[in-house]
Amino acid sequence: MSILAPLAHGQTTQYKYKVDFFGDSTLVDEKGNTIGKQKKDFFGKTIIVDADGKTIATKKKDFFNNVILENEAGKVIGKQSEDFFGNTVINPQNGQSLEKDRDNHYGGIVPGDGKKEVVTKQKTDVFGNIIIEDDRGNTVGVYKKDISGNTVIEDGSGRTIGKQKTDSFGNTIIEDERGNLISKQKVDIFGNTVVEDKNGKKIGIYKTDIFGHKVFVPEN
Repeated sequence: MSILAPLAHGQTTQYKYKVDFFGDSTLVDEKGNTIGKQKKDFFGKTIIVDADGKTIATKKKDFFNNVILENEAGKVIGKQSEDFFGNTVINPQNGQSLEKDRDNHYGGIVPGDGKKEVVTKQKTDVFGNIIIEDDRGNTVGVYKKDISGNTVIEDGSGRTIGKQKTDSFGNTIIEDERGNLISKQKVDIFGNTVVEDKNGKKIGIYKTDIFGHKVFVPEN
């Protein structure tokens, strides 16, 4: 089965730190979905990076010695504190969010920003999950089965996007957790998979290269 990977969307009101399987400190939202990973940059500063390795926040201390997170524009987007149970949490400030605006990427339907060609590769992990990687080896999507046998989709950071289904016309559709349509995929007369957003607008197509890899080609 060939699967094409979207990314997640949504926001949260509080973030927590947790240690992942590899011993790395990660920042997760209220549902436990990974937002980013904590690491040191070249200058020794503590930063939060997303699944693509891009810095989304830098940890600093303000005038009052509070630990804060700033975005690349220097705007405070979160303040660190402890919750009732003693967990370290990040509370968003000024209506800011650590999560990307997925609508800038067509609701996160395609890998990358949807503006350039991306080669994807598919493999299966030891748990039977289908992993989608880009040409740099970065995970851009994970397809797994829930206890009811539904195909659940996660992005490269582990955020749950929704479920994959087939509509009455045989098209592959993706719905969020509320059952709202995110994307539709159908096959054209040339055998390419056409990707549309929730409004039916064509975003691009997936073609198969000579090595059997799926290649996303944007519409514009």
